[in-house]
Amino acid sequence: VSAALKDALNVVDLAKRGETVDDALRNRVLAVPSASAGIVAAVRSAMTNTDHYRVVQVGNTNGVYLALLADVARQHIGLQGAILEALSAIIQFVGRNHGDDLVTSLLDTGCDLLAAGHVMPTLVVALNSWSRAVGPSHLLYFINEVLEIAAPPYSRDFVMAIIRLLESANSRRGTSKTVDDFVEEVRLRRREFALGLDVVSVLDFISR
Repeated sequence: VSAALKDALNVVDLAKRGETVDDALRNRVLAVPSASAGIVAAVRSAMTNTDHYRVVQVGNTNGVYLALLADVARQHIGLQGAILEALSAIIQFVGRNHGDDLVTSLLDTGCDLLAAGHVMPTLVVALNSWSRAVGPSHLLYFINEVLEIAAPPYSRDFVMAIIRLLESANSRRGTSKTVDDFVEEVRLRRREFALGLDVVSVLDFISR
């Protein structure tokens, strides 16, 4: 554990310089949960610090940081909640003030977390928090990516979360074929999903 924690410090130093982390070094850190948790904490601390965004190579650094979060999410189910909290804190901090590319990368990391199995918690936080921090176009991007990852059969909770996210994003027919296909399938199966009249109204409005 001591060796892995030292390796984690080396990983953070490399990431700060925007350098790619060697596979062997990264794997040694990922093998130890406490060292992996340290990476998550370090990324959260750095990316919610104003001084971080004044560094010249910040774009490269952010890429390395977010790749590390995705790696930890895939490796450690028990740390996925901490990663979601860190990601949410970063999205709230960044908001719409640090460029489209960074927001897109953060939402991609959210998709990585979802693909690693942390589905409903991620969607709930996206609905209750991210939807207010990012613009409608970014929210639609996230929804589209989620639907590219997900596949039927959908749970009712999943369907409800996506519908509410689409409503928050002011989605309309023609924005995305993936979204249009999802909305149409849910409309056809609305009784199966036991959707209330208010939700059906939202679906009808989105599909116009």
